Amino acid sequence: MITVAQITDTHLFAHDSTEWKGVNPDRTLNQVIAKVQQLDPLPDVILLTGDLSQDETPESYQRLQTKLQPLNIPTYWLPGNHDRPELMSQILPNKPFLGDKTFKMGHWRFILLNSAVKGQPEGFLTTDTISFLASELSQDNSPTLVAVHHHPLAINSLVMDSMMLANGAELINLLGSFPQVKMVIFGHIHSVFDTYLEGVRYLGCPSTCLQLNHQSTEITLDDLPPGFRLLYLQDDGTFDTIIKRLS
Repeated sequence: MITVAQITDTHLFAHDSTEWKGVNPDRTLNQVIAKVQQLDPLPDVILLTGDLSQDETPESYQRLQTKLQPLNIPTYWLPGNHDRPELMSQILPNKPFLGDKTFKMGHWRFILLNSAVKGQPEGFLTTDTISFLASELSQDNSPTLVAVHHHPLAINSLVMDSMMLANGAELINLLGSFPQVKMVIFGHIHSVFDTYLEGVRYLGCPSTCLQLNHQSTEITLDDLPPGFRLLYLQDDGTFDTIIKRLS
């Protein structure tokens, strides 16, 4: 079995005292990491699914690196709409951080997609990215987890669905033709989401900082605590998942 920790939407700033909408992202991430450290055994891999920085500064990524390095868990990342991929590549190249966007662990294949569009809140997968994904899936029929920042299907949120993955339907159609794809995990929505579509499970994850309530017609905070997702991947391609939140 492989245990995966999905940590997403950390929204760190250059200064650790900076608050965002009444929440200190630095402090809440520290608390989430402490909760990960308490797991026994520790996760085999960490997937960071975007919006790791809020102010897009080198210092924010350096702080993230400093916080996660002591865990010594292989850590893969992809950018979100608040990130700067070129800075991420410069600052997060050293172990346990890994820049690979496709890798195998045990019986499972992992594919990380960049859906960020510079200067835009919504996401888009380029033709090259779609071609890369199709090629990777055609070469290996191992059970597969796909990770992306933006949600590829509507979550019934007037606000967030206006900044989802613009060509999400193209991604869903492609993945539906490859039965080895078991799930798509994503961040961006700062809340839990869980549904099946065309044989694939689509999973949204809480943020490590503020949470969003999607019942409103405007951006509204939820009073749920920060959290992360754990995935337990079995050798036969089945899996279980739970959400862990701070007390």
